[in-house]
Amino acid sequence: MLDYVTEFITHLQSIGLARGTIKYRKYAINFLYSFIKKGKISIDDNECTFTTMENFYTYLLSYKYIHKNYITREYIKKTLSRETLSKIMYAIRSYYYFLHDKQLIYKNPFDKINLSTKSEWSIKSEVKESDIEKLISVIDCGMYRGFRDRTIIELLYGTGLRRNEITRLDVHDIDFKQSIIHVRYGKGKKQRLIPIGEVAIGFVKEYISEVRRHLISIENLQEPALFISIRGTRLVCDVIGCIVQKYARLAGCPHITTHKLRHAFALHMIRRGCDIRYIQEILGHADLETTTIYTQIYNSDLKEKIVKHHPGENRNYMEKLNRIKDACNGFAK
Repeated sequence: MLDYVTEFITHLQSIGLARGTIKYRKYAINFLYSFIKKGKISIDDNECTFTTMENFYTYLLSYKYIHKNYITREYIKKTLSRETLSKIMYAIRSYYYFLHDKQLIYKNPFDKINLSTKSEWSIKSEVKESDIEKLISVIDCGMYRGFRDRTIIELLYGTGLRRNEITRLDVHDIDFKQSIIHVRYGKGKKQRLIPIGEVAIGFVKEYISEVRRHLISIENLQEPALFISIRGTRLVCDVIGCIVQKYARLAGCPHITTHKLRHAFALHMIRRGCDIRYIQEILGHADLETTTIYTQIYNSDLKEKIVKHHPGENRNYMEKLNRIKDACNGFAK
C-alpha cells in the first residue's frame, strides 16, 4: 500500500491548520487503511475506487467504539454519529484531493462522491430557543457543580465559544469592566476578543466569587483555569461535552451538543436581525487584525449588537439580576 500520509500532514502543517484538525485527518486516513487491511485487500492509493469508499462508509455505519462517560464513569458501546461519519469522509476526501493535485495518484475515488448532504442533518437537529430554556431549567444551581455547569452553558450559548476555547479560558481572560472575553487559543492559534452579555457575565462573576474556590483543590491553589473539574484541575473538552449531554438528556433535548449551542448562538441572533458580518467576527471565522482594531470593533458596534440581538439579553436589567440571584439562592453564605 502506498502511504503518503506523512507528506499530507506536512502540507497541512505548512498551511497553518490547527493541530486538532491535523490529528483528526490523520486518524480518519488511518481508519480507512485499517479497514482495507482488515479486509485483507492488497490495494494501493491508486486502486481505491468509488466502490472501496462505498464499502468503507457502510462499514462506518455499523462500527461501534467504546465511549467513556466522564460524568458517570461508565463505559458504553456507541455507533458513530452522522456528524462524525461526515467528518471522517471529509478528512479522507481532502487527503485524496491532495494526492490527485500533486499527481501522486492518477484517479481520485471521490470524483463521483457527493458529500454535500451535511446541511440536511444540521437543519433537522436545530436547537430552538425553547430548547435552551428547557436545558437551563433542569440544572440545579443550588449545588456548586450545578452552578459551574450553568455558567458553562450560559457562556457556550451567550458567546458562541467552542468547547476547547471554554476549557482554555483562565480567570484573567475575563474583563469585567468592559464585559469582554479574551480568547487566547482560538482555532488556528488565532486570538480574538468577544463581548459578553449581562446574563452570562453575571453568572461568570458569581461563579468566580462564590463557587470556584469550593471546587479547586489545595494542591492546585495557583491553578489559573476558569473552569475547574471535580479533581480541582482544569476541565477537559470531553467533560464539557458530557456536561451538556447530561442536561440535554434530562431536558428531553438529546440533540443539543456543545457545537449545536455555538450554531444556536449564531442562528438565533441572525433571526433577530443581527448582521452576518458581526457573527463572523464573534465566531472567529474572519481574519483577525491587531489588538487595537479588536478593541475599537468590540467595545462599540459589536458589543451593542450582542446586547441588542441576543435573546438572553432581551430582558430588562432587574429581570436579568433577579435571574442570577435566584440561581444563587442555594449557596450557604
